[in-house]
Amino acid sequence: MKTFNSFTGANTFKGDLCIMLILLVCTLSLGFAQQSSIKNIIYVNSSLSANGDGSSWKTAYNSLETALLRASIKSEIWVAKGIYYPERKVTGKDNRDRSFHLKNNVTLLGGFNGTEETRNQRNWKINITTLSGDLNQDDESAQNLSDNAYHVVTGNGTNQTAVIDGFTISGGNADQDEWPNDGGGGINIEEGSPTIKNCTITNNRAFADGGGIRVWGDSNPSISFCLFIKNESVQEGGGLMNGPGSHTKVFNCIFRNNKTGEDGAGMYNNETTHQVIVNCLFYDNEATLTGGGMYNVNGSAPLIVNCTFANNTAKEVGGGMSNRDSNPILRNCILWGNKAPKNFEINNLRSTPDIAYSIISGGYNGMKIIDVDPEFSDNRFELSNNSPAIDSGINEVFPNDISIDLNGNSRINDNIIDLGAYEFYK
Repeated sequence: MKTFNSFTGANTFKGDLCIMLILLVCTLSLGFAQQSSIKNIIYVNSSLSANGDGSSWKTAYNSLETALLRASIKSEIWVAKGIYYPERKVTGKDNRDRSFHLKNNVTLLGGFNGTEETRNQRNWKINITTLSGDLNQDDESAQNLSDNAYHVVTGNGTNQTAVIDGFTISGGNADQDEWPNDGGGGINIEEGSPTIKNCTITNNRAFADGGGIRVWGDSNPSISFCLFIKNESVQEGGGLMNGPGSHTKVFNCIFRNNKTGEDGAGMYNNETTHQVIVNCLFYDNEATLTGGGMYNVNGSAPLIVNCTFANNTAKEVGGGMSNRDSNPILRNCILWGNKAPKNFEINNLRSTPDIAYSIISGGYNGMKIIDVDPEFSDNRFELSNNSPAIDSGINEVFPNDISIDLNGNSRINDNIIDLGAYEFYK
């Protein structure tokens, strides 16, 4: 029996959000300054009929764009539950160029009910705070997406002090065959390094790459405790696309039910360097060509630690992962139950990944590779008490600045780290 928590039942959106809630509770101290260091709190509540001065919940702005424009250094914007639509044209003159643009030294917090006195009282799972690209509010069917915002959120030119935390981001439609409106339907980041936490990226689309999020250029964003679900791209990267020059850090995230018409349904990495992916779960993603869970191409060499790839599908090769001219490093990972006509777990083309201390169905040429059923305890891909993944990892590769697993438990139990996204607790 888990001492912290246990998840059973069907793979549902609600279950995924429960995990995200636990991670919120366990990680509130990460990345935030103390309340006393905040220069200014700005309040936003879309349910108010009048646009106030933002100084309290009773006099909150009803426009998030107004709050962003008036936010100064060290401001926190507290956003009450509800749906918010972008108002400012950020990347062009078209109506669809409207986007919420993140701002350096400003923290954007969702998940409030409109009565809280401290940020720790918010609950972003219950108080759903949605940033929507559905500009005309008519997304009852897929036929109405052509007028949606190209990017719901943009983080171009930002640094790590530009924070977005506790939002559902949906309805972006980067459907054009031209830059920049061909990718990053949910969030588009070019030459930027924002901090993205506790967000649900869902039901966003792109033509070229990054239905959920696209990262491009000399960018160093941190993406943590986020759920990528039901995002799509016509070409690459249904959930997340990391492009040339990017150095994205992704940890404690779930990639589920994302789709792509070509490669990398969960995540697509193209010419990326110094990328770190830790404690992530990739499942039920589907690629029409290769890389149901992940696709690495053109010299990409991400460090992938304690990640689980399960039940992903590719209709050609590499249900779990596909690599072309790329050499990722995998440690403490599980690849099991992925589907493809051939090379169902990993497909390599001119690639020699460095894989060790991992469970891989069908085996692999590497140190401490286990070709035995990991014996997941349920369809959340946690470990049962008989799992060969228990105490089979290598501690030294796990990042020092991450202390918990995907469930919020301490990452190392019984002195030796387990394989996959979850640590086992008796």
